[in-house]
Amino acid sequence: MQRAMADPIMDIPVGKTLAQRLLRVYPGMTPEAAMRLHLNRTLTDGARPAAQAGAKQQQILPEAMEQLEFYRKFAKTLVCDRNIPKATQVTQHHTVGVLSMLTSITATFPAGTKGLVHLKVHLLGEAGTGETRILPTEYDDREAIALDDAQIRVETLYLVEPGQLYEVTWSNYDGVYAHVVPVVATLIPYSVFLSPRGG
Repeated sequence: MQRAMADPIMDIPVGKTLAQRLLRVYPGMTPEAAMRLHLNRTLTDGARPAAQAGAKQQQILPEAMEQLEFYRKFAKTLVCDRNIPKATQVTQHHTVGVLSMLTSITATFPAGTKGLVHLKVHLLGEAGTGETRILPTEYDDREAIALDDAQIRVETLYLVEPGQLYEVTWSNYDGVYAHVVPVVATLIPYSVFLSPRGG
């Protein structure tokens, strides 16, 4: 299976709500620069218990992003894997319970989908109004992702409010076969990022 690379880590998008919070703490910076600084500080502090005293400070992205593994024990996953009947569109929603950071989306297109299953992932605003593109990303001109025998993983830094809807839409243009294209979202409670020890 091939792995399709998404945006470079340095181009991680920062959601609007998170950007507003960051700019209160780091005025005068771009949201992306503020997120890099905040994440670097948080992850560096969080990694210290496992590192020797005086160890070299963690670099800002992309190395800091790799330290997200420190927080995996706090992560929650949302799995969307509905069966998509032939020539049908299916939408699945999840409601996020606590203030969380959406850190990644992974979609797996099995062999045989042949680009006939189109996938879109969004975050919806209050009462289902407004939407933020997650996959394809806001930097991608495509309307949907359609692959065959491939997996795509997108690293994100979107703040998801309690009660906000996470939406996955599959469109199956195969007139003969049903398909399943699993989508896994990883969310980490935002409170973890505010604590240097991760909790």
